[in-house]
Amino acid sequence: MVLVPRLGLIRTSVFFGILNVIVAIIVAHKFEKLPSAKYQKTAGWICLFLLLGVFVLADKITSFSESQVIPGKIIHAESSPYQRIILSNDGRSLKLHLNGNLQFSSDDEYRYHESLVHPVMLSSEKKDKVLILGGGDGLAVREILKHEVDSIILVDLDPAMTELFRNNSMLTTLNQDALNNPKLQIINEDAFSWLRSHGNKYDVVIIDFPDPSNYSLGKLYSDQFFIEISKHLTPQGRGVIQSTSPYFARKSFWCVANTMQLLV
Repeated sequence: MVLVPRLGLIRTSVFFGILNVIVAIIVAHKFEKLPSAKYQKTAGWICLFLLLGVFVLADKITSFSESQVIPGKIIHAESSPYQRIILSNDGRSLKLHLNGNLQFSSDDEYRYHESLVHPVMLSSEKKDKVLILGGGDGLAVREILKHEVDSIILVDLDPAMTELFRNNSMLTTLNQDALNNPKLQIINEDAFSWLRSHGNKYDVVIIDFPDPSNYSLGKLYSDQFFIEISKHLTPQGRGVIQSTSPYFARKSFWCVANTMQLLV
C-alpha cells in the first residue's frame, strides 16, 4: 500500500529482499567465529550487490517483461498510485492495458461503449444530468455527448488516466476530445466514498468500471454500492452497469446480475 505505488512492484519486492540480506549479513558478522560465517557473509554480500543491481535496473526489467506479453509496440507506460497503465499500438489499433489486463482495443471498443450508453440514454425520459462512474478514458462520455444533455459528471479514481486521455493526441482523437468538453466535470475520487458524501440526483447513472478482478473493484459491484446508486437516481432515473462478459466470464456476469436482482 505504501511502497508499491512509489517504487513499483519489482523495486518493492527487491527492497524487502535487500533488508533480509542485510539482516543475514549482520547475523553472520555477530557469529563470525563459526566456521561457516565467512562463507555466509560472502554469499550475503554477493546477494546484496545482485539485488542492488536489479533495483537499479527495475524499469528496464519491467519494460522488457511487458514487451514479451503485450502485443505490439508499447507507446506509453506509467505506474500511478492505483494501477499500471500501458498503451500499445500493433499497427492496426490502440490497446489499453490496466495492471496487465486488456481494457479496450480501438478496433472494436465502439461496440461496448455504444451498447453501454445508448440503450439507457434512449430509455430515459430525461437525460439532462448524467453521472458516469469510472470511464476515465472518455469513450463512454463520447457516446453520451451524442445525446442532448445539460451536464455530465465523471468520477474516476485515477487522475493519471483522465489526464492521459485529455492530453494525448491519439487518445483525444479516439474519444473525440470528450474529456475537454465544457459540459463535463471530472472528479478524481473513490466512487463509493464520493457517492456517500454527495446527495445530488441524476437522470442517468452509467457505471463503467473495470471487471471485478480484486477486492477494491469487487466492492463496486456489491449490493451496498447499488443501494448508493439508487439513492442518486431521480424518480424516473435509469442506471446501467457493465457486467463483464456472459460468454467469457459467466460466473462474474451472473453474480452481478443476481446482486442487482436483489434490489428490484
